[in-house]
Amino acid sequence: MVVIGIKGVGHDTGAAILSDDGGQLRIAAIAEARINRVKHSWRYPLLSIQYCLDAFGLSSLDQVDVVALDWHVGQFSRIGPSHRQLPSANNDDFLLYNFAVNYGLRVPDEKLMYVEHLAAHAASAYYLSPFDEAAVQPIVVASAICLHP
Repeated sequence: MVVIGIKGVGHDTGAAILSDDGGQLRIAAIAEARINRVKHSWRYPLLSIQYCLDAFGLSSLDQVDVVALDWHVGQFSRIGPSHRQLPSANNDDFLLYNFAVNYGLRVPDEKLMYVEHLAAHAASAYYLSPFDEAAVQPIVVASAICLHP
């Protein structure tokens, strides 16, 4: 399975791709700022996405199994069945532009997964720790992290 994660809204945009090909984990990731040379870049990570696809020898997002997009609580005015709703009216131009590009990716809804931003932080802390128990439990993380269309 090949999964690409896209952090396309807000500062420090970027992309990461991973695969469990043949039981071996392969990963490529990069922040958009490393390519476009804009510190804490707010630009949609089109260059990062291309970098990740190239690293895996892929030519388009059609060749990945899942596209995981970042979602911040309050980012969208409402969450509907497809999660492709308009941002709330108080968002700035970057959010509106990045939302438009996100929508323009033309990824089928069945390949989309939205990942709640803070739950992703909690998951990375829990799953990468050497501990069996923590203040953040895996069931809480798992239920909060994946928002399927």
